[in-house]
Amino acid sequence: MQDRCFVWLNRKSDKDIAFDKDIVDRHVAYLKSLPKDVLIAGGEFKDSIKGMLILKAHSKQEAIDIASDDPLVKAGMLDIEIYEWNILIDNSR
Repeated sequence: MQDRCFVWLNRKSDKDIAFDKDIVDRHVAYLKSLPKDVLIAGGEFKDSIKGMLILKAHSKQEAIDIASDDPLVKAGMLDIEIYEWNILIDNSR
């Protein structure tokens, strides 16, 4: 099965959870540990508490599983949304 692209949107949870630098550090380490052919790009929106990552996965469920393994998601500090993304223009090639 061919990999498909997914957009992983995240935002700070509405839950009243205290900031934990250790979990943030584990979040960054988790993202850096993902293979480069899985995590294509990612970052935060300027002046926002939201972020976006581009993933390649075999299925939406696999993309959800990848996002759900993020330490910030597991700790309830981030809410996630996953969308399949059909690339119409790809100038990177």
